[in-house]
Amino acid sequence: MDGITGRSTRDLRKNAQKLHFIRAELLSYHPYLVELSRSVEFTLDTFGGTEGGAALDSKAVEILKAECKKLTVEIERLDESRITPAERLGNVIDLVKRASFFIYG
Repeated sequence: MDGITGRSTRDLRKNAQKLHFIRAELLSYHPYLVELSRSVEFTLDTFGGTEGGAALDSKAVEILKAECKKLTVEIERLDESRITPAERLGNVIDLVKRASFFIYG
């Protein structure tokens, strides 16, 4: 296995490991985005007047609601933009595994 076959096998395994690492990193952001979303909801509920928490004037409540809506949209966008690359990496990892199995048995 000193020739091209040995080197190719090592390269495939190294690349597959790197792809797994990148995919795991992408998937690990989801819990943080969920927590951030909950924090935005809590802030809106507490200071937006739905739970009778801290009293703010109507102008401040309008601004708070608008900013919380923008944050929620951005959090959703980040979550969706995280999913597609993770799925694509999964597909590539599967192709690398199949190619490795096909070439090397």
